[in-house]
Amino acid sequence: MESSDDAIDSTTTDGIILTWNPAAERLYGWRADEVKGKHISIIVPPERSGELHRFFEMIKRGEKIEHYETVRLRKDGTTVDVSLTISPIRDIAGKTVAISAISRDITDRKQAEQRRRELEEHKREFYRRTVLAATGGKLDICERSEIKKVAGPAVASWTVKHPGKIGVVRHEVARLLQSAGMDKTRINDFVLCLGEATTNALKHAGEGQVSLHRTAGRMMFVVSDRGPGIEALTLPEVALTRGYSTTGSLGMGYKAMICLADIVYLETGPAGTTVAVQMAIKSPILPTLVEMLPDTW
Repeated sequence: MESSDDAIDSTTTDGIILTWNPAAERLYGWRADEVKGKHISIIVPPERSGELHRFFEMIKRGEKIEHYETVRLRKDGTTVDVSLTISPIRDIAGKTVAISAISRDITDRKQAEQRRRELEEHKREFYRRTVLAATGGKLDICERSEIKKVAGPAVASWTVKHPGKIGVVRHEVARLLQSAGMDKTRINDFVLCLGEATTNALKHAGEGQVSLHRTAGRMMFVVSDRGPGIEALTLPEVALTRGYSTTGSLGMGYKAMICLADIVYLETGPAGTTVAVQMAIKSPILPTLVEMLPDTW
């Protein structure tokens, strides 16, 4: 206990500190003679008081807490990330008479994890901006919450678990689009994109959730799956290469959806992928610019 690099203390079952080793002095800043007889709550941030109460109840039931990651308070008021292992100390009759706690400083590990998360976020944002620019703003790699916000409430929804269901969904969506006033050409483009996204979900995840949304003169379908997601490094190829697929079998792929749709939203990660394709009900009237004319004109 005296030579351990981990902070070790013991308390009564009510939390009064009995022992406090040198590593605890280094970690928390309190000398042993300063804390003995005081309540262990002196190292617990006020917002974590409920956590401490729960620990006491668990120990009194004879349970043990192992490698619980939390935050503790130093003497100078700063906080430290720790991993806690808390055990009951029993007498010869098996009755819990005290509590032993081991605190391990995990600050460096937490900081390294935070740096990795920030690096991943920066990398994803870089790809997002790159793909957005390369597709003329037509492919937006975003979060699922953003897709939900843009889509609004669903007009209809389906679960697709086999290829035969795709045709059924395409037919029903085409009927709803026609009722909404979308012209035939745009309906064909819309359901083509729908079939592509739904087929992708089936191939990568075995099933997909499909929903149709209408808001402010626009129609949008959303296809979600629980597959392995698309690696960030492959996103530019997914976005820009016709026929690209991690399985080599996506048909025209995302490039086709980008060409046909007004905008495509994509959220992907280890928990799955969500694709949303949005098209205006009426074809936009685009101005003819000199830059758009062929050189031969």
